[in-house]
Amino acid sequence: MIACLLILLLTPVVAFAQTAEELGLVLTGTIVSNKANSEKLSAFELRMVIENKGAEPVIIINPTLGYGTGLTEASFAFHDFQRDKFDKSIKVFEIDDEKLNNFKSMAKYFEGVRPSENMTRILAPGESFSFIENLEVEKSYVLKISPQVFSAKRKMADGSIKTYSVTGTSTSRYSYFTLKYEYSFLKYSEDPDLLEKMSQRWRPFGRLPVGTDGTYTITSEPIKERK
Repeated sequence: MIACLLILLLTPVVAFAQTAEELGLVLTGTIVSNKANSEKLSAFELRMVIENKGAEPVIIINPTLGYGTGLTEASFAFHDFQRDKFDKSIKVFEIDDEKLNNFKSMAKYFEGVRPSENMTRILAPGESFSFIENLEVEKSYVLKISPQVFSAKRKMADGSIKTYSVTGTSTSRYSYFTLKYEYSFLKYSEDPDLLEKMSQRWRPFGRLPVGTDGTYTITSEPIKERK
């Protein structure tokens, strides 16, 4: 027994790390509305749902609060039928200084003996948490305009057929997109092991989905337009 305790004490903290995917967290999204805010911008209102499909309780950071890193990336996928492959257009969101300062000042509240009710949610197996996400991106991420060469044939006066090429453009919409949420304490806390310590301290209440790099990340399932 003493040997087992020593092994647990000497095992690196990262050994307890498990990602959201490994713990059975699934993030899905439904488009509530999609409209053009201007000639250059497209706006989406999304209903996002985080569901625990795993076997034990999972602690999630509340994505609706106005602090931290949160939504960091939107990846739009276009299906190129000619090459039978997907091309992606990735939008990376920059975090403003106000949110970073809020995160630094609030990180200390994550050091409690139990998860904060305001900043976190505990999802038992089968439970879910939903929230509204408003996403605004340039239309270039939603539409793909590419040059195309079209072949055309014309029947001449003498009855012969002339073949020539015409260069034009074709426009296609995304087939689906995904959203990535990320919370990294490494840059904003004086304690670089804060998330790992939280993971162990809060173990009686659930598992905290932290990767080996000390980052809490979850990416949505493909989000498509409703037909």
